[in-house]
Amino acid sequence: MILFLGSGVSLPTGLPRVGELTEAIMWQHWHLNTDQLFYSGKAEAWSMADPTETVQCFLRYLKGIA
Repeated sequence: MILFLGSGVSLPTGLPRVGELTEAIMWQHWHLNTDQLFYSGKAEAWSMADPTETVQCFLRYLKGIA
């Protein structure tokens, strides 16, 4: 339902706003888990194959030209 009404409808629930989600995705620490999902925080074990920084850099680039 939020997709049709806009993100503002969820404000009373305490859910994060769009700007907060965008900032978290682009600037906070995330890691790619073995289940191929991204989780917040740094990974327990460092992996050269973790594409998180590359993905965040690409998203910041797209936001800049959007």
